[in-house]
Amino acid sequence: MAEGKQLYLDEDPIRVPGINYSVISFLTPRGPQKCETFGVKVRGSFDTYDQANAHAQRLAKVDPAFDIYVVDCYRWLTAAPDPNLLDKKVYNNPTLNTLMESYQQEQERAKQLFEERKAKLFGVMLVLRGVLIYTTGSLRVVRGARARLQALPERMDAATAALRAADSATQAAKAAAPKNTVQYLPTLDMFFAGKSVGTYLSDNMFKLNDPHPSGT
Repeated sequence: MAEGKQLYLDEDPIRVPGINYSVISFLTPRGPQKCETFGVKVRGSFDTYDQANAHAQRLAKVDPAFDIYVVDCYRWLTAAPDPNLLDKKVYNNPTLNTLMESYQQEQERAKQLFEERKAKLFGVMLVLRGVLIYTTGSLRVVRGARARLQALPERMDAATAALRAADSATQAAKAAAPKNTVQYLPTLDMFFAGKSVGTYLSDNMFKLNDPHPSGT
């Protein structure tokens, strides 16, 4: 590549009619199969996401040894991704799939409750600090009260209990069955939040600040 030449990570303008999504699997040194070299297998190409996803589901039943990804055609992809960093997962094991959906929902609810509790505690501390500063001019009592408040256990509400139960059940299900997934693999440009395009330079670094020639 010539010095300073830039290649933009755009979608291909030339497309094959009726082909928009593909189904692929990876072999990597860090993957479950521990292959010494990197490999990729294209397992089908389709017009719609639903068609590609249905094919991936069928493949997962007959070939459960590999993670299967539904990907966009004509766009750069991450290869091979860490499955734990992807949001859109469907597990072959129906029980595990249900458990993971419940786990994610309860995790979000528990996080929301924790933030609410933290905000209330912070509000109490601000009021207490203000009152004691006004009445005594000393913060020693405030510091002691803050330590006692922070030591209080979290309230065991239904969401927290469900989260812990789902977590335990998920760990048990993972130990009993391998994780075989069908996932939508984000394209490379999706990892650059707020940026419409990235450029690839001769020093193999992504540069996101240069304007695109098209003005976008």
